[in-house]
Amino acid sequence: PNLRRIFVVLDARHGSLDRDEEFLRKLSTYRNAEFQVILNKADLVVKPEDLARQYERVRELVSTLPGGVDTIHMVSARTGAGIRDLMQEIRSFV
Repeated sequence: PNLRRIFVVLDARHGSLDRDEEFLRKLSTYRNAEFQVILNKADLVVKPEDLARQYERVRELVSTLPGGVDTIHMVSARTGAGIRDLMQEIRSFV
């Protein structure tokens, strides 16, 4: 199989919505590839405790699903925060 990992971008302001959770559950049935969540717009979450709560909610969900990668990247496309680490991980698959 050519597909090794699927990166799923979620809005950090909302964490995982019902439709996101449904999508992740469907991905977990695809046994030939892992999936990994990226929380984007982390800079727009005002309270750090809200961001931590969203992170934990997503991490807990992913940890229960086959194929889910425990490492969740939190990034900001606007400020560039977290992008370097994310790109390094993506390059490891190329």
